Amino acid sequence: MPVKKSVKGIVHDQGGNPVADAIVMVTGSAHPMQDIASSSDDQGQFYLDNLELPGSYTIQINHEGKIITKTISLQQTDSVFTIQL
Repeated sequence: MPVKKSVKGIVHDQGGNPVADAIVMVTGSAHPMQDIASSSDDQGQFYLDNLELPGSYTIQINHEGKIITKTISLQQTDSVFTIQL
């Protein structure tokens, strides 16, 4: 049975350094949902609330004019996922 929960993510650069102030938003999902967005803190951490798990989501990351789009698949046991810019 699907469960809705908050999921933590971390944005880092190619060198593994945390990326602060990146805008992270869910732009697509197989589940009907409202807009979900967050921004990364000084440690590159962000939280996306109310995601239905398990589920597949299209995530868009915008940082200093660079836009990356990734598809992530989350399971009920996932607590943290990482995104590399």
